[in-house]
Amino acid sequence: MPKFSLIEGDETGHIFAPANPVPGDHLLIVERELLDPTTRQKVGTITAALTFMKIIPPNDALVLGIAEHHLDDSVKHPARAGVISVQGSFRFSDGHPAFSVVGGTGGYSNSRGTVTLDSQEEKFNYDVTY
Repeated sequence: MPKFSLIEGDETGHIFAPANPVPGDHLLIVERELLDPTTRQKVGTITAALTFMKIIPPNDALVLGIAEHHLDDSVKHPARAGVISVQGSFRFSDGHPAFSVVGGTGGYSNSRGTVTLDSQEEKFNYDVTY
């Protein structure tokens, strides 16, 4: 499958984290929008459950977690409708953390590959085969 990218949208009200986290605390991202980078139309959502593993002052942390990228039928590029499930660990200061694709549903059943986050552009780059 050709590679494709989606950008994050609507960050307000969808991220839940403690003000002063300690190892073991959770960071939840609930139904944050995924947008087509060309049209800026919503094509899905991401939900993630992360655990703080290490706090690195003044404003960095190592987290571990899982995420589900829910893509709908409005996806126009090489993507298809379904869920891409990923897992991995990263530091907030990482510029391009990569996550392992551990499965999926719908158009992504039996998928494998990677999803990389471009932190500066708030863009996910998908390299997934199924």
